[in-house]
Amino acid sequence: MHYYKIYGLNIFSSRRISLLKEQPPLNQPDISVDWKISTQNTPDNIYKWKEVHSETLKLYEIISMWETENENGSFTKVSFELEGKRTLNFVIDENKENLWIYHHENETKSDLESYLIGPALGFIMRLRGIICLHSSAVEIDGKAIALVGHSTTGKSTTAAGLAEFGAKILADDITVLITQNDEFIVQSGYSKIRLRPVAAEFLTDNPDELPIVYSHRDSRYVSLDETNNFRPQPLPLSAIYVLGEVSDEYKIPFIEPINVQDKLVALLVNTYGSYVVMKDLRAKEFKVLAEIAQKIPMRKLFYAHDISTLSTQCELIIKDFREITNDKKVFAENA
Repeated sequence: MHYYKIYGLNIFSSRRISLLKEQPPLNQPDISVDWKISTQNTPDNIYKWKEVHSETLKLYEIISMWETENENGSFTKVSFELEGKRTLNFVIDENKENLWIYHHENETKSDLESYLIGPALGFIMRLRGIICLHSSAVEIDGKAIALVGHSTTGKSTTAAGLAEFGAKILADDITVLITQNDEFIVQSGYSKIRLRPVAAEFLTDNPDELPIVYSHRDSRYVSLDETNNFRPQPLPLSAIYVLGEVSDEYKIPFIEPINVQDKLVALLVNTYGSYVVMKDLRAKEFKVLAEIAQKIPMRKLFYAHDISTLSTQCELIIKDFREITNDKKVFAENA
């Protein structure tokens, strides 16, 4: 058994997960992961499954969701169709504590691990009622900011750019929020960030040698130094920046405030793994997101689709964040 901690969860795994830092034996798992190359001895060949249909699921051509009822509650299965008509299946029990993963025996390690720490843990946390934003998060001056936006808006690139100015990365792609003492706390992810080729070439040396994220995409993993540019402890959320409008017209990046109504809409459309969230859970989450919209400053960043302006937009975010938090602390000189 291998032991890991990510997003505030203790993970027990029947196989090593190379993307995560292995921990000493932990007393109690939040999620136990059992990897299989067949459905033998898994809930999949015990129960009869009923496919779940929703308007959100219709948007995801390669994802299907299934449920089955037993005497203890409801099991959930989420299946991802990979290239070659192979299927990667995740089954979670009624308590959202035991996860079975079964896959083709020739599946790449990068795909298996990336689907686990991304989509699988994302939908499990959503089923547990934990708020997850499609977002990267960084620490600035001891506070957390979230960078939200749909795919390709530059969340990871902006986070990596901010790290060049002394920020520390808390999480990439998924920002996990819990409520604690009337604050929204960002849970730390893992010490890697995913960059697309243009950003990897701009920000790293030898980008072609970096490990791939998914076999069918061109993103790469960049390792983070746990001392200098990764924050392994949780932090209170102090601001949210929406990376929305990208246009060549915005040669000089600028930031605008967002009104309360638009803030809530931005949060709703930028939650992670929404395809597993049905009506009752959505109603509960709506209340939490509305509270976030009321309490947390949210701003919208407008910028050009030009990697050469990255430093300018990062400086703008830092300046704006310090203004709205009245924090005048200065980064290190090399930031």
